[in-house]
Amino acid sequence: EPNRGTFVDERDGQEYKYTTIGDQVWMAQNLNYNLRFSMCYDNDSANCAIYGRLYPLWENGRIGENFDRNLADSACPAGWHLPSKSEWEMMMIVMGGIEVEDAATRLKVPGAWDGAKWSKGTDVCGFSAIPSGEYYSSSFHALEYRLIFWTATLKFENIAYKVEISRIMALGADLGVNSIRCVKD
Repeated sequence: EPNRGTFVDERDGQEYKYTTIGDQVWMAQNLNYNLRFSMCYDNDSANCAIYGRLYPLWENGRIGENFDRNLADSACPAGWHLPSKSEWEMMMIVMGGIEVEDAATRLKVPGAWDGAKWSKGTDVCGFSAIPSGEYYSSSFHALEYRLIFWTATLKFENIAYKVEISRIMALGADLGVNSIRCVKD
């Protein structure tokens, strides 16, 4: 049984769950801190309460600008940080592998992915992944079947690696506005 609990983000008083996967302590909810330029899915604050916020981590919040390292570094609460690509890879390996359907299933909340055409969830580790969609090409997409997280690792000046959970858990690069899960320092 993983080490689980809660902590409070002192910036705004929000309480978050956490879980331990391997040697890493992960937030077990999407970040919902009102960081500059962040948004709620469909611009509806009720969606932030359920799915957390979506974050454009570029200079001035404009997609395609250079990645804003200061903005990314200020997203997570004190004692936590935006995970690197290698930190995500370590977690994926513990959960069963990169681009493996079973690994994604182990992270997903049961019932939350029922509308998806892909596998259901078991959430054996308490990560509590729910499909929270993304903002891309000036509109919101994929609320029912995709969850995309930022990493702190750049592929190019304006493109960071992402972690996508849908049918599988995969790494890629992205110009969308995505969710954030923080990992403990």
